[in-house]
This record gives sequence, structure tokens and C-alpha cells, in this order.
Amino acid sequence: THTIRSSASTLAGSITILVDFVLRPAIADLAAMQALRPDRRLAVGVNVAPRQLIDPEFVIRALADLRAHKLEPDQLVLEITEQAFEANLEAVAENLRGFAEAGVSIAVDDFGTGYSSLRYLQLLPVEIMKIDKTFVDEIASEPRACKLVSSITAMASVLDLQLVAEGIETEDQLRILQ
Repeated sequence: THTIRSSASTLAGSITILVDFVLRPAIADLAAMQALRPDRRLAVGVNVAPRQLIDPEFVIRALADLRAHKLEPDQLVLEITEQAFEANLEAVAENLRGFAEAGVSIAVDDFGTGYSSLRYLQLLPVEIMKIDKTFVDEIASEPRACKLVSSITAMASVLDLQLVAEGIETEDQLRILQ
């Protein structure tokens, strides 16, 4: 039992390090690309682990990294999966509000494939909903997939959310989504 707890603790710490390891270079790369293209406002999206979203220092570290690279908060999009909703909702909501108040955009990635609750869309400062590729893959061949995507699109519109469809690979998929 002790070994399992140590491993779980190490894994949780590793996830925090891994996300920071991904986030910091992403911010640095964005700053380098922005310097090359000052005529365009660039942004980067980074997937964040549910465990990271309950870390009270995460907001501080991420915003400090943005400032250090002279980037604005609205140039960062944090992508969370619906699994984040299963974590400590109060801590997740507090961190996401901290990011949103600073100007960072929050996206729900792979919408519709996990633990969906429309209540979370109401409670959390989500600005972007990303339709999972599995729905897009079947949109041209499965009527139910097409109806689900239409429903998600209508919901996003009513909630004033930006909608992103992942994995468009054919002209039929693009045409239907448009």
C-alpha cells in the first residue's frame, strides 16, 4: 500500500512538472513566433491535466511565464477535458476564474466524449467548445452524428461560445460543418 501511495504521489507531481514542462516552452515558442510576426496577433493552446487545475500556484506560474515573455494573457488558451470536471470542482473553478479574469481563454476539449454536464458550462468561465474528432469523422455518414453536432452548434451559439471542430479531413465534413 505504501508503494502505491508513493507512486501515486510521484505521478501527481510528475503531471505538474510535465504540464509546466509543456506550458513554459509553448509560451517561449509563442513569444519567438510573435517576434517574427509582429503584424499578427498569435495565440497558443495548451492542454492542461485535471490535476494541474487544482494546483493553487498554477495560475501564478502561468501568468508569470506570460509576463516574462512579454505576452498578453489573451494569447493563451487553456484546453481542458471534461475529466477536469471530475476533479475538485471548487478548486478547478477558482483557478479557471483566475485565468479568465486575467484574460486567458478556456476551451473544453473533446466535448461530448467524457463526463458531460451542461451545469459545468454554466459554472465555469468557458469561452470555447471543441467538438471531438469522433463526431466529425462520422458527420457525413451517420445521421445521428450530424444531429448531435447540430445540437452542439446550437448550444454553443446560444451560450455565446466559440466553436471549434477537430479533425476535419474531407470536403464533405467541412461543407456540413459550415
